[in-house]
Amino acid sequence: APGEVGDEIRAFAAHSNPFVRGWAARAAAEAGSEAVLAQLAGDPVPNVREAALRGLGMVAGARARDAYLAQLDADDPQLVMTATRQLVEHAAADTPVDALLAALARFTARQRETERDVRVALLEAVGAVGSFESDALDPYLTDFDPAVADRAAALLTEATGSEHAAAPQPLPRTPTPDAARLAELERSAVVLHMAGLGPIVVALRPDLAAANADRFARLAATGALDGRTFHRVEPNFVIQGGSPNANEYSGEGPYSRDEISSQPHWRGTVGLSTRGRDTGDGQIFVNLADNLRLDFNYTIYGVVVEGMEIVDAVQEGAVIERAEVVRSDTATALVQRVEIHRTEYGVPHIVAEDLKAMGFGLGYVQSEAYSASIAVAMMASRGVLARHLGAEELNADFAARETHARAVETFHRLDPGTRQVYLGFAEGVNHYIRLHPDEYPPWVEPDFTGVDALARDVQGWSRGDAARFVARLRAAEARGRDDEESRDGGTPHEDPDHFLLDGSNAWAFHGSRTESGRPILLRNPHLRWDGDHDLLKRPSGLTYFEAHVRVPGVIDFYGDFRIGTAFGIIGGFNPSLGWATTNNYPVLSQVYRLAAHPTLADHAELDGRPLPLARRDATVDYRTADGGFEVETRTSWHTPHGPVIHRTDDHVYVLKDPRDGEFRRGEQFLRMMMASSLDEWLEVMRMRAHPTSNFTYADRDGNIAHYYNARLPRLPHPVTGDSAAHASSAADIWSELVPWEELPLYLNPPGGYVQQANDPPDYTNLNVPMDRDTVPPNLPEPRLRLRSQLSLDLAAAGGERLSLEGVMRMKHSPRMLMAERTVDDLVAAAGEDAGLAEAAAVLTAWDRTAAAASRGGVLFERWAGEYFGGGPDSLRWRERWDPERPAETPFGLGDPAAARDALGAAVASLADDGLALDVAWGDVHRVVRGDVDVPVSGCPPTLGCFRTLSFETLADGRRAANRGDAWVLLVEFGDVPSAYTVLSYGQTARTESPHFADQAAMFARGEMKRVAWTPEDIGRATISRYRSGEEVRR
Repeated sequence: APGEVGDEIRAFAAHSNPFVRGWAARAAAEAGSEAVLAQLAGDPVPNVREAALRGLGMVAGARARDAYLAQLDADDPQLVMTATRQLVEHAAADTPVDALLAALARFTARQRETERDVRVALLEAVGAVGSFESDALDPYLTDFDPAVADRAAALLTEATGSEHAAAPQPLPRTPTPDAARLAELERSAVVLHMAGLGPIVVALRPDLAAANADRFARLAATGALDGRTFHRVEPNFVIQGGSPNANEYSGEGPYSRDEISSQPHWRGTVGLSTRGRDTGDGQIFVNLADNLRLDFNYTIYGVVVEGMEIVDAVQEGAVIERAEVVRSDTATALVQRVEIHRTEYGVPHIVAEDLKAMGFGLGYVQSEAYSASIAVAMMASRGVLARHLGAEELNADFAARETHARAVETFHRLDPGTRQVYLGFAEGVNHYIRLHPDEYPPWVEPDFTGVDALARDVQGWSRGDAARFVARLRAAEARGRDDEESRDGGTPHEDPDHFLLDGSNAWAFHGSRTESGRPILLRNPHLRWDGDHDLLKRPSGLTYFEAHVRVPGVIDFYGDFRIGTAFGIIGGFNPSLGWATTNNYPVLSQVYRLAAHPTLADHAELDGRPLPLARRDATVDYRTADGGFEVETRTSWHTPHGPVIHRTDDHVYVLKDPRDGEFRRGEQFLRMMMASSLDEWLEVMRMRAHPTSNFTYADRDGNIAHYYNARLPRLPHPVTGDSAAHASSAADIWSELVPWEELPLYLNPPGGYVQQANDPPDYTNLNVPMDRDTVPPNLPEPRLRLRSQLSLDLAAAGGERLSLEGVMRMKHSPRMLMAERTVDDLVAAAGEDAGLAEAAAVLTAWDRTAAAASRGGVLFERWAGEYFGGGPDSLRWRERWDPERPAETPFGLGDPAAARDALGAAVASLADDGLALDVAWGDVHRVVRGDVDVPVSGCPPTLGCFRTLSFETLADGRRAANRGDAWVLLVEFGDVPSAYTVLSYGQTARTESPHFADQAAMFARGEMKRVAWTPEDIGRATISRYRSGEEVRR
């Protein structure tokens, strides 16, 4: 009750920690305890006395006049300012003006700009008390602080009735750092060693705020910050500290000027605390969240690059035990620790002294090849593209804000080596931007961090899965029925066309199948060759980049990286082993239907209790069509089990996705790249930080393997297919993953091969078909499409042993399995139709391949589009696919009349295009890149080609390859790996480079280039050798 105080507050008032005693004063004020406040008004710590004076003003008012007056002699500006204001408010008539003037003179003599606030308060108090001699204020007309001079002039004018003009004489300004100092700052970081917590590393950003970065570094270097505290902690906003007296109004004079930049106030950025324009006093603040409302108002001069978890742990009163300036690993240092060897076809071999330098080299060479698209990818990871490119980027930005926040939260949890790669990658991109600013739009700055690089690899929940579910649910609601209540469960739904274009092939052959007795591995992913935009300006996310990275004694890896990422999804080999990834398309997310609470808004019901839905508001700014700026705020709702994706009056739909928040993909791939044995590699695979993909494996010890990798949830309920599972308790919602051991693993199977072409693992090896009773029920349903069947036919064939070159020829086989299964029936269906006689003759003579010189394939392709595009595939085959004969079915034509009509339509289509029925496949199907325009073998996967290519129609009617086979790697493991590769679209998007199209014709011919692996091989094949910034662009 007012006037009473408990033993707890009395105990806190005697606590050894002054911050606790300060809070005791605030509590005593609320409780009305004048006695405790009077006691604390005599505390040895100024901040405690200041809190007590505030409390006495609330509780005692004028009775505490002597306590207020006594503090005018103090040295702390905040304490004297509070005492002054309490005197004016409660005891102006009894306040001696001489005491105020004496305090004013004392602070003025110190000539500290940062004590402006207390001096202005004392002047205002002099005016309020009155009875002062004008000559007592005359000296302040020429004060060093314009604000003080102006206030003195106003008081004198009011008191005398005559105009008095201020004529301030400012103190000398601190000079701006010179070029040498700026270069030093760019290579420096400040480390704040927090007592009992650990170090916070702040990379300086003199490019944003030269003077303030310099000041911060000087305070750290001179020991001025040692022993100071963070006196202000605002959860989800900022921490603030560095004050000599641990309060808002005590700083280092003189004031520093604002240096406002366009740098957003992202979580982890370090800025200058001010109390108005140009009033920086050496105090710092660190953003705990993305504080966009601070943008363009405060100076940022650094960013926390390590120790953000320490920042999060800071509580009020946390002590900076020691501050120091250290040389940071910026570009100048990193350039000297990495060398790039370019071999034929522009392949970079990055030789680095450590992992950070390796990452630096990767970021730099990617920028050499793809210019601004790498930086734009990094900006996309921050969720800021709409700010520069417009509202069409909003959806991506909102999602990216979530994953970027997760990257900030988790960066410190990565192993040190992975952190170093991300830090180096970001600095490599920054270095290239600084050297080539003309290649970038003005809104790209060289300020990327390891967190930005990590954000490219952070996984989120599937908005695509959520959108598809909600679309189906709304369609059902529109029909006036609740399909969620009635639909059967069953196998997870798959769109039959969803997997046709993006995929991969992979083989691993045991030594029992090879001439050398050593395993051979094939990696052959199929993605789009380019995006629908300039790849020098915007990445597609699908572009492969061939590179060799080596840190002696640490890592030696050759393979593919994804443009715009330090890791992405990687395949390749090291001296001991290698792997290939293929998409496996597991259904990972699960939707749950919870009952909406009948009376509580924004609540569901679970376990018979209300489950509150947590509201999150996110705001993204975007550029409007007329060049202005707007903001959009979106509200989302979340539960401990996942985001809410749909709500009705009766139900709340929640999506739970095992990918959400996973941040260790780069760490897993790095550890895989460094593994030296099967056991070590499998142990890394247990991480499952990469949430999907089959992994096909081979090593020099003679092993081959295939592992079906997935973060597959262990469902406590039947598989629901397209529908939601009802959840009335937490036990109804999955809470763990299927154990690693329960997912399919083939290790050295009979027959000496494993293969993968994006179908479920039932038929990875026909000698050991998978037993469905031994695997989780939510694995995708059994399926073996034509490309997979041809893969098996090629891989499983016995006979002669395989050489590396023999596997290369086999991989580029132009066989078309659909034609082998249907042409005889199609010719028979044409029958005696005179109008189809020529077509039937062409098909009869055709070799049933998509070889460039083959004649008949173009006609068949047109027919297949007509026939199989006219209805469900299952009705078009005479024998449907049969799991009992998985590699021999489907077969034949189920509708001869429709097949005959489709053939007529195909004949007419070719005639309309001016093409002969027996036009050579390669006359129509081409590889067109730069000056290269050549025929190519291969066909779309729907036609059953293992050499998979999809095409786009050119203006002249021909078709150019734009998807499918592009990156092919073959490696044979021995004492020294022997390998071939080809990358159809080359090592760069720069059309002027000789490496833009130098592999296109080779790829079209089905040829590959030898990999330079050993230092001797690399030396013989090197066409340029340089450190970053010294290259001659090729």
